Amino acid sequence: MASTVDTYGAFAANSIEVDSVVKFTGSTDDTKSISIQLAGNPTAAGNVVYTLPVITSGKTLATTDDVSSLPSSTNNQILVSNSGTYASVNVSGDLTNTAGAFTIANNAITTAKVNNGAITGLKLAADCIDGSKISDDAIDSEHIASGAIDTEHVADSNITLAKLENVNDGQIIVGNGSNRPAAVAVSGDITLANDGTTAIASGVIVNADVNASAAIAGSKISPDFGSQTVQTTGDVQTAANKAFRFGADQNGTWQIVIQAGGGALLFQKKESGAYVTKGSISS
Repeated sequence: MASTVDTYGAFAANSIEVDSVVKFTGSTDDTKSISIQLAGNPTAAGNVVYTLPVITSGKTLATTDDVSSLPSSTNNQILVSNSGTYASVNVSGDLTNTAGAFTIANNAITTAKVNNGAITGLKLAADCIDGSKISDDAIDSEHIASGAIDTEHVADSNITLAKLENVNDGQIIVGNGSNRPAAVAVSGDITLANDGTTAIASGVIVNADVNASAAIAGSKISPDFGSQTVQTTGDVQTAANKAFRFGADQNGTWQIVIQAGGGALLFQKKESGAYVTKGSISS
């Protein structure tokens, strides 16, 4: 029959019945341990000694009086100390257990559990970061590769004049010899103001600039031809009472006047500020 043996200090027993309980009611100091010697081991020569761990001074071997068998457990449970006894419990929380293989549970890792800078690019799956994961205005020029933005990624009409490089006052953008846009000053026969006003530059119109079929009206010709001889292969016409004057309009100047209705051709000379008829040809 099983029995209970109560001991304190040194203890020796020649025989203890199977399933008996040995109760240790005392405590050891910091340098001693408790050993249990079992004689007559059927599988090994001599006796077998089991030594219990050294117990800190003032503390008992266990919080309970008896050292008994382990509690029963179900599949995948683990033994956990529970106020001095062992309890068989299910693994829960951030871990799962299958036959001793522990796995981090789904969705168990939160931001607070990840050290700053702990996740590197190699740990990220391809294409796992989409637009929903990026905050508004979070991407700046430092994070855009040089030359990465092409025409396809620019929406129509989205480049405003404010985004263009500065152009000097009055310059225009022209394709250069390398087929690239370049800002240049307007020169040659016209000028350009910064409000878009153009003007033909002074003294730039030459005979070659006028088309042969231009049909320039007489009102566009200044009356003063200077020293130039006026020649024509056509008729020279004038209205009635209009004069062909020879020289400046001053005393001593002659002119020919056709009277209204073609009555007579008058030859006149200016004297004392007025033209005086000196002769005529009648019809």
